[in-house]
Amino acid sequence: MHTQATESSHAPVIQALQTLRGVAEVTTVTLVAEVGKFSRFRSPKQLMAYAGLVPRE
Repeated sequence: MHTQATESSHAPVIQALQTLRGVAEVTTVTLVAEVGKFSRFRSPKQLMAYAGLVPRE
C-alpha cells in the first residue's frame, strides 16, 4: 500500500490529502480508492453529500 501511495498516478492526491490534520496514509488511500476522481464533484458540498456528511431530508 505504501508503494501505491508514493509511486502510483494517484500519489499527488494521496500526498496532498495527508497534509490534513489527523489524516494518514491508510485513510487517504482508502478515500482515493472509494471516491476515484474528485473532479466528478462540482463542489466540496457535493462531495460531502456523497459521503453522507451533509444533513438533508
